[in-house]
Amino acid sequence: MAARLLLLLCCVAMFGCPGVQFTLVAQEREGALLSVRGAGPDDVWLCGSDGGSGPEWHHWDGAAWERIDTSAFAGVDLWWLAVRDDVVTAVGSGGTILTLDRASGQITSEGPGGDATFFGVIDDGTTRWAVGGNPAATVAPLLWRHTGGAWEDAQAGVGSDGDVFFKIAGSDDSLVLVGNYGLSKRFDGAAWSDLDTGVDVPLLTVDVGAEQTVAVGGAGNGVILHLESDAWVDRSPELQPGINGVCSGAGRLRAVGATDSIHTWQEGAWTTPSPSDLPTNLFLDYHGCWLDAEGTFWGVGGNLFQLTRGFLVREGVGTVPAPE
Repeated sequence: MAARLLLLLCCVAMFGCPGVQFTLVAQEREGALLSVRGAGPDDVWLCGSDGGSGPEWHHWDGAAWERIDTSAFAGVDLWWLAVRDDVVTAVGSGGTILTLDRASGQITSEGPGGDATFFGVIDDGTTRWAVGGNPAATVAPLLWRHTGGAWEDAQAGVGSDGDVFFKIAGSDDSLVLVGNYGLSKRFDGAAWSDLDTGVDVPLLTVDVGAEQTVAVGGAGNGVILHLESDAWVDRSPELQPGINGVCSGAGRLRAVGATDSIHTWQEGAWTTPSPSDLPTNLFLDYHGCWLDAEGTFWGVGGNLFQLTRGFLVREGVGTVPAPE
């Protein structure tokens, strides 16, 4: 593992470290792929929209893919995942929260239902949080919490009607969430407080890494904010399309967005290849990404307006097959 990590960290250019390949693993899937998360290089999970036989949900164990049977949840689009050794949590449309017991393979539906969508979920091993809302209605956002017993609505006093919480990250005594109209909030283990972002565009994903806390989004032009000394600082690259996902791991930090765009944090600035130098030319949008402890990069997306044409990319040593 140490040798593979050293190989990945040796890269000084955007792409092309010796032995590392950028691979288009899968494309033109019926559903969009919306989230990729994992617990290690041999424990990677994907989820996405319903392409006709239930929402996309797959597991890579280092040797083969397994498709999780989601036929009982036809019509649900799964937007995000949280992975732990004993359970995997997937959230999505229709107020859906699904918990997969990894030992038994049983899936339990625990969400409140309704018209709103859960767009994000985290699990720090003690507490799970799920966030969302309904972008098409002036209603309260979704903020649900699970502390070992059952899921409960924790939204009271947090946010206002019309707010949508898109993602949440961190641990239970240091959480950051982001949402529409540039909203951002922090939880210190006891209470929520507002964090002024200085922007009024949607913030779609936040990553709380070992060295950086970063939020991304934008409406037309991509936005990348870094949380520095308890204040958001705009470090957006110039003239880039909207940015949908951000991920960190193994000392790396990367953001992904519309029209195949990928951005890498290098030497105190975001580096973006020209369109002709991008590793894919799908004219589709990334929605999320994940970096494992060895620095291997995984990215997912598709047609995010129709939730179709899902794709999966990977940058790392060796190759993997496409999910079934």
